Amino acid sequence: FTLFEDNPCIPTEDGKSWRDPRLFEYPGGGFGAAVYETDETGNCVTFYHSDDLHHWTRLSRAEDLYECPDLFRLTPVNGGEPRWVLYGADGMYRVGTFEDGRFTQEGGKLPLDCGSCTYAGQTWNHHDDSAGRMHISFMTDWRYSWSANRSYPDMPFGACMTVPCLLTLTSTPDGCRVCRNPIPEIASLREGEGEPVACSPVCNVSIEPHLSGDMELVIDAQHPVTVRAGGVSFLYDPHTGEARFYGGRSMRLRQTGPLRLRVLTDRTSCEFFLQGEASASYGLSMRDVPIEISSATAFSVQGRRWRMRSIWE
Repeated sequence: FTLFEDNPCIPTEDGKSWRDPRLFEYPGGGFGAAVYETDETGNCVTFYHSDDLHHWTRLSRAEDLYECPDLFRLTPVNGGEPRWVLYGADGMYRVGTFEDGRFTQEGGKLPLDCGSCTYAGQTWNHHDDSAGRMHISFMTDWRYSWSANRSYPDMPFGACMTVPCLLTLTSTPDGCRVCRNPIPEIASLREGEGEPVACSPVCNVSIEPHLSGDMELVIDAQHPVTVRAGGVSFLYDPHTGEARFYGGRSMRLRQTGPLRLRVLTDRTSCEFFLQGEASASYGLSMRDVPIEISSATAFSVQGRRWRMRSIWE
């Protein structure tokens, strides 16, 4: 590796912050870079263009984005023109257009994940995006230090990552929305045919997930349902599709009625996926922690749970 003698390629202005460059294929040719900066109004992402990776032209900036920007293009799965997705470290994404080096936002901003512990997510370049854009996020638990000597209880690390997921775009009457679901390859770690889960009729039920496990459930209820794991929970209304999550985020799902829920658990994490539309990831110790489901009136639960093989030899 040889340092380029004309570094830095893009100098900072007035000594302000400049970091987290995100390279992408620039529409029409050449390279684009989305860079976290600060300007006179605060945090922003600035866009640059280059034909040779040495000489860069400043194009525009998008305000109110902090750290680790990502920018990519997706085509809605249910038809429509491609759109660009832009987000920062907090995972609040915007959908819009990217033309002549300028991102134009359409509508408001929404969370890629509705949980309380995902940060600084990034997506894969040079991966086939026809089924979705592959995404992974830093899974933080703010109760613990990020250093290895003061980390998760009984663990040799300070934080971990979410499972890889596919981001897809769907056109809705309220604009385009990004959905986040585990990559299909996760299912290849399941051991055997799995164990059936069946409970009916009940007003509350406690289901023991495997410590490293995958579980798919269908919860059929007439009234709002609360799903809890340890100190975190979410509330789902089958009539309106509204889901309210621990940590304060909420989302109105397009699909109402019975809740299709997938739960991926590991020693320090629990990741919920609702209706194939929304995810909620939490960092918490899952040892001897059940998945508890309750409602004001009787409901049924049908599904299956699997023990997961380790990815390590």
